[in-house]
Amino acid sequence: MNWKKVIINRFYHSSNKLGFDTSIFSKIGMGVGCFAMIIALSVMNGFESIVHDRLRGEFK
Repeated sequence: MNWKKVIINRFYHSSNKLGFDTSIFSKIGMGVGCFAMIIALSVMNGFESIVHDRLRGEFK
């Protein structure tokens, strides 16, 4: 059996409440993690341009 199908059957198609809660928490965790990574990359890109301008001596 494919390992992806094993994980799907274990968490997403579970009849008990623990499997359902685990799938909800894992989806929320993935969403929060992706959101945090997007925000961090955006902030670092903005900060990088400020640092390059300061190092070149172009103060704004």
